[in-house]
Amino acid sequence: MEIKKKNLERRVINEEEAISFVDVLGPHIGGEYIDNTYNPFYLNSRKDTCIVIRSAADGYSYGYDTAYLLWKSTDKIDYEKLIDTSYTKDNINIKKFSEDSKNLIIELTSSGTYSGKSWTKKFTKSKRKRGLKE
Repeated sequence: MEIKKKNLERRVINEEEAISFVDVLGPHIGGEYIDNTYNPFYLNSRKDTCIVIRSAADGYSYGYDTAYLLWKSTDKIDYEKLIDTSYTKDNINIKKFSEDSKNLIIELTSSGTYSGKSWTKKFTKSKRKRGLKE
């Protein structure tokens, strides 16, 4: 029982770890006082998977968001870049993050603040391909 609990604890992505990971991984334009990594958004049922959004801006006229899916099936964090808005400069919002028996379901939106066109993007990601318990 103790071994199983330790294995589960190893797979938890804590908030600080997620932010630090994306700070290094994500784009950098304006430096530490302008670029920003937001707190991770977790599934209600698990802490081994989260979405993290990173905003990078020059402080004047150009900036964009990048959304990442992070997961931890072993001791290390793996990731996938879901989308960035470098072309449209829009902000990304998380509308839905859920799971079914086999997949992670992610819906990201933008009001189209800069581009003038709102959008919603849906992603379905296999838990099995990421080594996550189904």
